Amino acid sequence: MYTCRGFSFFILLSVSTMFIDAKNIVSSENRTNISQSLVSAIVDGIDSKSRMFFVIVHTTDSYCGGTMIDRHWVITAAQCVFGRQTDTTHIQAGDFTKQSAKQFYEVKKVIYADGFDMLTYNNDIALLKTKKSMRSLRSGHKFLPMCKREPEDLAVLGSCGMGSDSSYTINQPSKLQEVLYDHGSNSAGCPENQLCLISFLSGSSICVYDQGSPLYVMSCGQTKPQCLFGVASHWTGSNVGMGHLCSRVNVFTKILPLRDWIKNTIRAN
Repeated sequence: MYTCRGFSFFILLSVSTMFIDAKNIVSSENRTNISQSLVSAIVDGIDSKSRMFFVIVHTTDSYCGGTMIDRHWVITAAQCVFGRQTDTTHIQAGDFTKQSAKQFYEVKKVIYADGFDMLTYNNDIALLKTKKSMRSLRSGHKFLPMCKREPEDLAVLGSCGMGSDSSYTINQPSKLQEVLYDHGSNSAGCPENQLCLISFLSGSSICVYDQGSPLYVMSCGQTKPQCLFGVASHWTGSNVGMGHLCSRVNVFTKILPLRDWIKNTIRAN
């Protein structure tokens, strides 16, 4: 198993003073303009270190997070691309911790996971194949491998994203945000193929436009992602729909039950 004993407390102390202020509201016009180098981030998150595997998936009317897992393949939430045209879907890659130029890649193919259900979010995963390789000496892009086994309960998990950094309105962050979880916080009663997690930090949560973002296991004693463990899907809680866009109970689709399907799909396409 992936182990990380005692690391949870270290992480909690190290991030306790790293809250960020809300940024400017993103207009509906900007939200649909893929030429924006930054889009909208995690609520009450912390400034993330560089995560060069993180990408933004742009469609004609929205955007989501995603993860590079291969030189031609990105994994995201199926809901993000469901019903959208492939020729108007683009991948934006680069270092989202900096105000630097980003690269865009056209999408050649979209494949939904077996058993995906838009109503229940079951198997909320899609694979996107790009027309051109995302690997180059100049790009600096990195791929995040899929986890091969379950981490132990004490393992620290992280998720990064560029979704809304406010639970009340859509705000634009200046850089990539990150939220941290204890694997042991997975709620009892959560569907078998999903993880229902609550952050270390009170109020921290994925939010609107974070769907599709990666959930990764952190290396022991440091803040380096080790492998892709899940994909951000949605959130649940009593405050959703009562003036809040999101909730602190964050739901992720597990990678492990779909790992063989992902490998076989990439191999066949």
